[in-house]
Amino acid sequence: MGLWILRCGDNENVPGTSKLIEKRPSSSASLDGHPAQKGLLILDPAPTEDPDDPLNWPLWQRDAALVILCFATFLTTSSGSILGTAFVALSEELQRGYADIANLTAYWQLAVGLAGVVVVPFASIWGKRHQYLLGLVLVLVGCIWTSQSTSFVSFLWSRITQGIGTACFEALLGVSVGDLYHVHQRGVRLAWVTIMGFAAGFMSPVLSGLVLDHLGWRWIFSIIAIFTGVILIAVFLFVPETAYARKAQLQNGDRAEDPQRTIPMAYNGPSEYASPARMGFLMRLLPIQNKISDQNFALLLLRPLIFTFHPAVLWFTLFSGTSISWVIFTVVIMGIKFPEPPLSFTPTQIGLMNFAAWVGSLIGFLICALSSDSSAKWLARRNNSVYEPEFRLVLAVPCCIIGFVGLYGFGVAVADLDKYGWFWPAFFYALQIVSMVMATMIGSAYIVDGYGQIAVEAFIMFMVLKNLFGFGLASASVDWIEATGTLRIFTIIAFVQLGIGLTSLPLYIFGKRIRSIFSKISIFSP
Repeated sequence: MGLWILRCGDNENVPGTSKLIEKRPSSSASLDGHPAQKGLLILDPAPTEDPDDPLNWPLWQRDAALVILCFATFLTTSSGSILGTAFVALSEELQRGYADIANLTAYWQLAVGLAGVVVVPFASIWGKRHQYLLGLVLVLVGCIWTSQSTSFVSFLWSRITQGIGTACFEALLGVSVGDLYHVHQRGVRLAWVTIMGFAAGFMSPVLSGLVLDHLGWRWIFSIIAIFTGVILIAVFLFVPETAYARKAQLQNGDRAEDPQRTIPMAYNGPSEYASPARMGFLMRLLPIQNKISDQNFALLLLRPLIFTFHPAVLWFTLFSGTSISWVIFTVVIMGIKFPEPPLSFTPTQIGLMNFAAWVGSLIGFLICALSSDSSAKWLARRNNSVYEPEFRLVLAVPCCIIGFVGLYGFGVAVADLDKYGWFWPAFFYALQIVSMVMATMIGSAYIVDGYGQIAVEAFIMFMVLKNLFGFGLASASVDWIEATGTLRIFTIIAFVQLGIGLTSLPLYIFGKRIRSIFSKISIFSP
């Protein structure tokens, strides 16, 4: 047992386990902050000689496409959390109770989760560009529809339309980073994708509160529609198809033997061996240009569902997904409780509570950024230079403690707002965000490191199950509060989250054996 991780057979090659090899860097130039090794870098994946291969595009073009997609993701994801400040206004306008208003967000989540299952097979066969365009069109139509809705039923269907459009970005943006960049270029870009996703959830209530106070709730969706229309034009003109049918031999270990696949470390541009001919600009505007894969659509549709029964995927969904759902539940509570005495917050003031979330997200991001890689490398050195993905789970311990304190403390503070005012709920809300960000990054790192070959399926099921759980929680939130009380609810949630977090301990101990067993089961192999 190495560092309490149960071993497998002595000669067994378990996916994810690797030998930590340290080399002395040369004085060559560096690329994206990584030291050069003997002045050369092996491209992974290796680009082809096809000029339409995204890896052969100029770096500025790839970065420009990603920036546009990030802003598109910000807008589409914002449509989900934007109602947090409008509970009272919508309840009065639509003549519905808080439970029905909460359902407007719950069914948005349900639409995102269910649509994501269908989005990925379409993208795998026909590419991602048409999915991005369709997603923006649906969000645009949904927001215009919402801004003109005069009945609850109309409002609800417009929200479902927005959710279906949002699924295209939540399911595909991370995969597009893999399409556009080599492995050594992805870290910073994935970090920005993560930050933009969190920014949408935290900044949209701040902005929606200001708009609601000065212009009314209909303008919230009108403004999103305007910016979505602009981004739709930008995606149409400047984001070509990112998916590419790459041959398997260019992504395996054999590429290291080809000297043409190595480049100077300071290199960032297109491959020197790419042909100058490229598909014309007008052809690149087509939503669907080529068929990417001949895989069976039904099999692609059903395959991720099998991974519901994979222990690591189930843990990832529970550990990371529930922490996100608790935050959404907390936002619903603030939208209901804070407009009432003793705080009597305006929509703008409720929105400003999300600055606490911004602080919490930055703290959580910094904790993981500064300690995740360093702690894993330190443990690997103590394990005879053998790296195990389970080393990523060590940070789950402080994550659980911070999350428990944040959830329980928020319940105590909100139960007696006369005594605790607005500061302590904001403080404990920030702790929840710290835990949520840490849980998301810990879970993602473990899946990528330990189950890289099935990571796409794992992230699909994470997205689906997370949103289904969020749907159930949001739809039942108001009735649950009225029947149980805020303090008791958050006490229950805090201990549930602590219990889920403690499952990281047996996964740390038995994780290597689980990886070994499931790598030998054909349905769980790529």
